[in-house]
Amino acid sequence: MIGIVIATHGKLAEGILHATQVIFGDTNNIQTVSLNQEDNIEVFGNKINTAISEVNQEEGVIVFVDIEIASPYNQSMLTINKLQKELKDKLFIITGVNLPMVLEAINQQLIDAEVEQAVQNIIEIGTHSVKQWSASVAIENDDFEDDF
Repeated sequence: MIGIVIATHGKLAEGILHATQVIFGDTNNIQTVSLNQEDNIEVFGNKINTAISEVNQEEGVIVFVDIEIASPYNQSMLTINKLQKELKDKLFIITGVNLPMVLEAINQQLIDAEVEQAVQNIIEIGTHSVKQWSASVAIENDDFEDDF
């Protein structure tokens, strides 16, 4: 099963995980790591390393981060670069994490997808999930209902 780590600033990672649990119920093989204002950056990097180790089942690990070229991204890169080549080759960092991306990652886990294909599918879903809506645009279907 693909491992998933969500590493973000603040409580974003926990919030995304909680939202996935509202939608899917219990999830497997997912860890979150949060960087708070008072945290030591090296300790944060060690937490990312621990999270990767905990979810690694040798089928690949995807590390989601919120912002490229920020501490969660940088520490993930540093952590991955210290790992053995066999593990490095199956580790991917995806920036700009959003809920649809993590939901797709869980779907990819459930269908036992190869990690390389999963990453492509996740990025496609993440890209296509960003939409614009405006009240000034006519709504064609006034029968919209939220089935939740």
